[in-house]
Amino acid sequence: MAKLSKNIADLLEREDLKNWRLLMSAFESIFKNLEKALLKDGLSISRFQILFFLYTEDYLAPVELARRMTVTRANISTFLKRMIADDLIMECPQSPSPKRPCYRLTPQGAQLFEEIFPQHAARVAKMVPPFSKEMKNGLEKLRTHAQEHALDE
Repeated sequence: MAKLSKNIADLLEREDLKNWRLLMSAFESIFKNLEKALLKDGLSISRFQILFFLYTEDYLAPVELARRMTVTRANISTFLKRMIADDLIMECPQSPSPKRPCYRLTPQGAQLFEEIFPQHAARVAKMVPPFSKEMKNGLEKLRTHAQEHALDE
C-alpha cells in the first residue's frame, strides 16, 4: 500500500469520504457488470442509454441526451450518426429547425430495445437487492442534497 501523508490518511477516515467511496465502489461494480453483459448483446452502454432515453421519452434533442449521459455534445453527435447509419434512430418531425434536430427511435430501434430490455432488467434484479423504504428515502435525500450543494467551480 502506498504511504499516505497524515493529512490524506485522516481525510480518508472521515465518514463522509468512506460513504462516498462505498457509493462509488457499488456504482462501478454494477456499471461494469451491466456494461459487460450489454457488450455481449452487441450494445455499448452509451448506445443502450440512448435507446432507453428515446424509448421512454419518445424524442429528445442531442443537448438533452448529452446532459443526461454526462458526455459532450461532440460525443453524442458521434453516437447519433452511428445509430442513424444503423437505422436505430431518426430525426423527428418535432424538431424545432433543421439545424437543431430532435431524434426518436425507428421501428427497428424500438424493437431492439424491447428485445434487450427484459434481459437487462433481469440482470439488474440479480445485482441490486430490494431497497427498504428507509434506504430509498436516504438515497433520495442524498440525491437532493447533492443537487442543492452542486459545485459550480
